[in-house]
Parts: sequence; structure tokens; C-alpha cells
Amino acid sequence: MIQKSKEMVRLPEIINDLAFHASQVLIESMNIDSASAENAGQAIADRMMRNWGGQSIYFPKGISGRASERDYQIYSECDGVIMRSWPKKYNLTLQWIYKIVKRVHTEKTAPAAYAVSDIGYGV
Repeated sequence: MIQKSKEMVRLPEIINDLAFHASQVLIESMNIDSASAENAGQAIADRMMRNWGGQSIYFPKGISGRASERDYQIYSECDGVIMRSWPKKYNLTLQWIYKIVKRVHTEKTAPAAYAVSDIGYGV
């Protein structure tokens, strides 16, 4: 793990944190040496600061995307029968699992919201 440089200390905390985490990803997943990773992390943070500086930015946790993947996994396992072990497996109530299966089934079987003929390009 790299230490934050003196140059990083003078920048706003969020920029320092972005540079630090970017460099850690490069080290851990790309096997880049610490010095190169630190330089790249700082370059990423600098670019983000120039492009998004002054913006109020909210970083979503991505829960809805993960929940959607989980919901489709539950639905794919369902095959018409809901197992009593699923609440423990997915950390959900049985009632919630029934709602998920019903919602995903509706999504998968519903016709497209905008058919070509509905928007005037069809017959």
C-alpha cells in the first residue's frame, strides 16, 4: 500500500482520496508498480478535478443494479416453485421473494412498451 505524498496533502480531501483509491486499484488489479500507480492515480484525480470541479456529485451505491441481478437470479431459480430456504439464502422474507418473482415475471412477459406501430412508424 502506498503512502499519500506531500503533493496529495495540499489538494482537497476528496481529490486525494480519489487519487489514492485509483492508485490502489492499479496496484491490486493491474500489478502496476507503486510509483507509476501513484502518478496515474494523481493524473486521474487531476482530470476529474478539471472536468467536474465545482459540481455537486452524488455517487450511488449501486444497490438497485445489484438488487436487479439478485431478482433475476431468484426468478431464474424459481421454475414455478419457491423454496423455503431462499429467505435465508437471499436475506429476504418469503413474501418479498414472492413479490420479486411476480414483478420479474411481469417484466419478462409484458409486451414492449413502444411497439413500432405505436409510435407511427409501422403499418
